[in-house]
Amino acid sequence: MRIYGLTGGTGSGKTECYLLPVLDHLLREREAGTLAQPGVRALLLYPMNALANDQMKRIRDLFAPCLLYTSPSPRDS
Repeated sequence: MRIYGLTGGTGSGKTECYLLPVLDHLLREREAGTLAQPGVRALLLYPMNALANDQMKRIRDLFAPCLLYTSPSPRDS
């Protein structure tokens, strides 16, 4: 397990610094044919709901063109 720490100002790209290695890992799993196996691949934790909601929108916007993230959360209905 890897645990990363990163600091920076608002809008400085911290989310992308975490997401790019996660995306790389997922792409490698897809190439290896193991992505369909059950399991947790990543867990993103945010200290406040407002920040989590903002980041969720950014993550969805980032993943939508790649079709890697296509499921709405229960709160979206």
